[in-house]
Amino acid sequence: MSDSEIVVPPAMKRIKLSDSENKDRLSHLPDSVIIHILSFLNTKLAVQTCILSKKWKHLWKRLPNLTLHSADFGAYEKFARLVSKILSLRDSSISLQAFGFKHSNDRVEPELEKILNYAISHNVERLGLDFYGDIGQIPSSMFSCRTLTHLKLFIHNGETLFPKSVDLPALTNLQLGNFAFGVYDSDRAEPFSTFKRLNSLLISNCIVSGFPKILCVSSVTLVNLILNYLGAMFLLEFVNIESLMVTATTLQILSIFPNVLKNRLPSLRKLKSLKVKMEELSDKFRMTLRSVKLRKPMSLREANRIETAFKAGLIPSSPVPDGIVNFLLQNSPLAKVDFIECSRQPGEERSL
Repeated sequence: MSDSEIVVPPAMKRIKLSDSENKDRLSHLPDSVIIHILSFLNTKLAVQTCILSKKWKHLWKRLPNLTLHSADFGAYEKFARLVSKILSLRDSSISLQAFGFKHSNDRVEPELEKILNYAISHNVERLGLDFYGDIGQIPSSMFSCRTLTHLKLFIHNGETLFPKSVDLPALTNLQLGNFAFGVYDSDRAEPFSTFKRLNSLLISNCIVSGFPKILCVSSVTLVNLILNYLGAMFLLEFVNIESLMVTATTLQILSIFPNVLKNRLPSLRKLKSLKVKMEELSDKFRMTLRSVKLRKPMSLREANRIETAFKAGLIPSSPVPDGIVNFLLQNSPLAKVDFIECSRQPGEERSL
């Protein structure tokens, strides 16, 4: 199979143009400029430009960025075949600045280790992985890659235990989804202390595996933190955080801790921006929240008030718990607060 076989689009009706309109100005640009332009396209579209002329036939092979998403290629078998073909035809002397791989169905990708070894061997700097499978498919060399500055890692297969030993000395941006952080030699999970240059961190749908369920974020270089749909855990030591985004669900979980509003925060002293995502809370979560609230020591009058409020639909459909925002701002009262509206799709449930 030739490289052109994988990219020829359907035939298009030819339109007669004037000489001035028919002039190919784009092809007269330097190769470096054209390659830079192609870098903004997903890889499928970039490869398809090889049919334009002889000049364009091999330009895509020198792309520094690759974006390989199964949704762009149709059937799984076709996607697997074409990914292999693209990697084999690409100019191997060119380093990878960015590599994005997304497998959007629930079939395990058997070639994932081979694909990642290719990216790592080409000095990848920005790596995005979103797939169904197991962390065992990822080569251990990825967790000690010296060139990685940005890593997005979402594994859709329940909660995956985050590796105990990670050495990514150049990493500045980390995004994690569906992970469990282990409690090892101390009384808390502390998975980010080895990242000496970490600037931005996103944690989505993660939990602490073990007890106590305390997650410590102690990176001294961290300035941006986003928390989405976290399980039951408390977070400590936000030393240099300037920007923080949390969901209403996260704040509801935080409010469950006994006497939380009476505690003094030891951190969040440099906070400049707090953003709260006001997603609608699911019925499942509201039921859980009601049960937890009723387990607290309280008077019969208070318990009846909670039951009445729940039956009236007032526990809660979306609001942030009273006082919880001021609790987060106690050491940075001048920080800007933004409430971001985002609706839940019908029938969608948020995991706790």
